[in-house]
Amino acid sequence: VADMALEMIELTRSDPQMRRLGVQLHIGIATGPAIAGVIGATRFIYDVWGDTVNLASRLTSEADAGTILVDKTTFRRLGHRYSCDAPQDIEIKGKGLITVYRLTGKNISR
Repeated sequence: VADMALEMIELTRSDPQMRRLGVQLHIGIATGPAIAGVIGATRFIYDVWGDTVNLASRLTSEADAGTILVDKTTFRRLGHRYSCDAPQDIEIKGKGLITVYRLTGKNISR
């Protein structure tokens, strides 16, 4: 997911059409349990629910244009394979003060 998010941000910066249209993304990534399923009897919709989904949505809302915010759990899972800015605490509706990191890139293996 982190690789995809970084590639999406890069595409909005490098693709002439995206730049011409002014496309900018706000991305939030959270790690944790979620429930997924199909809703409907005649028209089917696949959806995902849970606290993790809500947190990712709130991170997306807090992210500046062209940035990726990740929660502390995601930051720990990414380990040294990715680079992030220093942690910052932000107020998240329904969650309180949460430590987040701005994902900035992938570290190159030696």
